[in-house]
Amino acid sequence: MEWDFSQKRTLQLSIGIAVLTFMVYASSLTNAFVDFDDALLIYNNALVLRMSPYTLWRIFTSYDPELYIPLTLLLYQVQYLIAGPSSTVFHFTNLLLHIANTLLVVWVISMLAGKRWMGVFAGMLFAVHPIHTEAIAWAAATKDLLAACFFLLSIGFYMRFLTYEEKKNLHRSAIAFAMGLLSKVVILLLPFVLLLLDHQRGRGINRKTIAEKKIFFALSALFAVIAVVGKLGNPRMLSIFETVLMSGKSTVFYLQKLFIPTELSVLYPQDPSITFAHSEFIIAALLSVALMGLFLWSFRRAPRFCLGLGLFLLPLIPNFVNFSKNGYLFFASDRYVYLPSIGILYLAALLLERWVTTQKRAQCGAAISIIVIVVFAVSSNAHSRTWKNSESLYRNILQQYPHSTMAMNNLGSVLMAQDKHEEALTLFEQAFELEQRSMSAINIGLTYQRRGNIQEAQEWYEKSIDAIADDRMLSSGDLTPYYFLADLREKMGFLDEALALYQEAATRGEKFAEPSINLGIAYQKRQRLEEAADAFRHAIELSPHLPAPHYHLAGILAETGNLPEAEKELEEVLRINPQYESAERHLRNIREFMPSN
Repeated sequence: MEWDFSQKRTLQLSIGIAVLTFMVYASSLTNAFVDFDDALLIYNNALVLRMSPYTLWRIFTSYDPELYIPLTLLLYQVQYLIAGPSSTVFHFTNLLLHIANTLLVVWVISMLAGKRWMGVFAGMLFAVHPIHTEAIAWAAATKDLLAACFFLLSIGFYMRFLTYEEKKNLHRSAIAFAMGLLSKVVILLLPFVLLLLDHQRGRGINRKTIAEKKIFFALSALFAVIAVVGKLGNPRMLSIFETVLMSGKSTVFYLQKLFIPTELSVLYPQDPSITFAHSEFIIAALLSVALMGLFLWSFRRAPRFCLGLGLFLLPLIPNFVNFSKNGYLFFASDRYVYLPSIGILYLAALLLERWVTTQKRAQCGAAISIIVIVVFAVSSNAHSRTWKNSESLYRNILQQYPHSTMAMNNLGSVLMAQDKHEEALTLFEQAFELEQRSMSAINIGLTYQRRGNIQEAQEWYEKSIDAIADDRMLSSGDLTPYYFLADLREKMGFLDEALALYQEAATRGEKFAEPSINLGIAYQKRQRLEEAADAFRHAIELSPHLPAPHYHLAGILAETGNLPEAEKELEEVLRINPQYESAERHLRNIREFMPSN
């Protein structure tokens, strides 16, 4: 039975989908920034807060701190330039990108399936699927939306190349791929998707079709190296065996949530024990093996089905290196399945095509689709409110995962900022009881210190230091309790003990700039200027793009009479951050005392 839309009808339905999508997620436009990477990537990111030749150069030569996302940071720069620290603009951009991606899904699936109604069907589900809410309602998820946009454009242009055999479309596809990689490297396996397209079209996978994509494979290899370099700084990398087990669990979980998107969470914490002793990993491994077997079987017997599985698996695989964050393990994140979901939606459209063979079935299929879309839309609208602010965000996690110590600590910090000390302290103590982490202990110490309980605060800072991971797993933030305890001891008059704490932190964190900066400041307070200068120079060697060590070194140079060198350091500070007001003021003062040429 023929059941398809005209081009005009498809356009009308696409406009309707765009309007529906906007209505579903319009409430997210009033969401605030959340204390969940929004500060790191946007409103506290010095590279975003201003646009200059220096910041443009830096975003293309640095990480975020692990991911290489220069095009995303450039988009953030433009948004901040237009509207400043308005979260609405960033959320509006995400919503526009999602609408654009939805229309691209309609276009791409229509070409893949050869029927416009299948593209519209997949596009409607993509537009309102609840699992996509995180990517849309979270400002820091722009990178996932932008990469998906260029991924879909690349496939669309490649499909036009296969249809019309025009080289310009192949070149456009390669350019879109490059732009997508600059947004987020997660799409680096796109060349293999293109080979599956060749296979599905009967072109085969051979020397000619592979050579045709040499620029795609070159880009993929280049950005794979860039991605690996960025991940080397992660102190909590899983073993290959652990990664395989987590990948299986993650894949099965995503499939489940794509079909039954209930009990969604911002985070999905993983118990540190990753072993076959847990049945969840055995079951997930068996299902993953079955899925791979189905992929290999369909490669020969059902190319369209194979393409759908490939569209799901290939964009998902690069995310399997992202199970660790800030020392915690998470087996899934909703935004990671934003792009892979297109493969499952394509398969759903294929299955519906096979089933819709009579008018009665067509009507039944349409009715069921409308019900599912309405249910998804209502669920997505409700879930988008999870991202209203930091408090609602972390309460959502604890509702789904009551034992998440990360959520307890983060929610406690939010409540502390609201002067809800008792509720915050209860959360910190629960977190420490569940998992004796340094962060929980330091938060308890901070709470006691703000309440004036100095002895208790000191004891908890000491516990926090004892709970720090070994030096092999150390991150710069892990050394924070040293600074709090040192500051406390200094205020109590124990200056030598305080300095010893700064020295120990600098020794343990010798590969990080921050401990050396703090040690240099401690030396500077004690007029041990030569040692302070050495500490600041060491920090500059480690992180030359931080303004603080340059600024403090300039102060020492000026104090010791080396005004020309102090001037150079202050000029470097202002090159890095032109809005560093105290550096600008000190530079003017120095130049007043310097002899004119």
